[in-house]
Amino acid sequence: MYILCDPELVALKIFAAPEVLAAAERAGVKPGTVFTEESCGTNALALAREHQRFLAIRGEQHYCRLFKDWWCVASPVKDPAGKTVGFLDISLHAEKDWAWRRRTWQTLVDLIETEFYLRELEGKLQQTGVGLPPSLALLPEVEQELTPREQEVLTLLCYRLTSKEIAGRLHLSPSTVETYRKRIYQKLGVKGRVGLFSILDR
Repeated sequence: MYILCDPELVALKIFAAPEVLAAAERAGVKPGTVFTEESCGTNALALAREHQRFLAIRGEQHYCRLFKDWWCVASPVKDPAGKTVGFLDISLHAEKDWAWRRRTWQTLVDLIETEFYLRELEGKLQQTGVGLPPSLALLPEVEQELTPREQEVLTLLCYRLTSKEIAGRLHLSPSTVETYRKRIYQKLGVKGRVGLFSILDR
C-alpha cells in the first residue's frame, strides 16, 4: 500500500490492490485520514515528519492495533528549494520485502522530486523567454530505444542541465550520468548535444 500525504500528514491518495483498499477503508484508512501521532499513535509518517528524513518501523512498533501487521517506510518529499511538500509511505505485510520496499520508495521519491524540479525549471524558462526543449512525445522511437532511467537523463539533458546537475537531481554520481549520456548518444546515433538537439528539432 502506498500513501501520499500533504505536509500536515493528511492522506491525499492511497494506492493498493482493491482488496487491500477495501480492508483499509473498513478500518478507517482512506483519503482524508490524518496520520499524526496524536490521531493514530506511533507510525512511520509521523516519525518521518518529526525527524524530516527516511524512517522505517516494524509492525510491533506501531501504536495502533490496525497497523501491527504492517512494516512501513516513510519519507518527506521535497521541492527544488528543499521545502517539504508532502510525505510518502510504503506499507507491506512481509518483512522479507524490506530491501525491495526501500528501493521502490527511493525510486518513487526521486520521480516525484524530479517532477517538481522539472515543473519549476519549465516555469523559470517560460518567465525568461528561453525556449523549452522539444517534446519527446513526438519521438516514439526514443521510448522504445531507451531505458526509463535513460529517458529521465535525456529529459534533463534537453533542459540543458550539466552532468553534475543531473546527478544531483537523480541521486547518481556524475560518472554514472556520463555513462548514461554516452549510451543515449550511441543509441540515438548522435555525437553530442548539438546532434541530439538537431534530431529532436526535426
